[in-house]
Amino acid sequence: MKRVIQKRFPEAKMAEMISLPFRLFSEEENKEFIQRINEANSDIIWVSLGAPKQEIWMYENYKKLNRGIIAEVGREAKLVYEEKYTAESNYEMLIKIYQKVMANRKTL
Repeated sequence: MKRVIQKRFPEAKMAEMISLPFRLFSEEENKEFIQRINEANSDIIWVSLGAPKQEIWMYENYKKLNRGIIAEVGREAKLVYEEKYTAESNYEMLIKIYQKVMANRKTL
């Protein structure tokens, strides 16, 4: 995904990308993920673990993150990969991202 984002959006700066295991990960692994995220010092932290795992992870860990907006990724990832990416797709993605950020802001 990182390669696709860099190709389609060359102005985007990705600080870190962590591929998490498909299994439940240990508390020690989670601490390492949090440390790497904090060291990356990102403005936006995308979480894509599948529902409801990503929402649970976000709720359990958001207070451990030193900065950034945290948002789950679902349909937005598909939009990045679509071959027929249009301005309409871009607008749709922007609206969805905004809605998720605002929903997370209200609940966290």
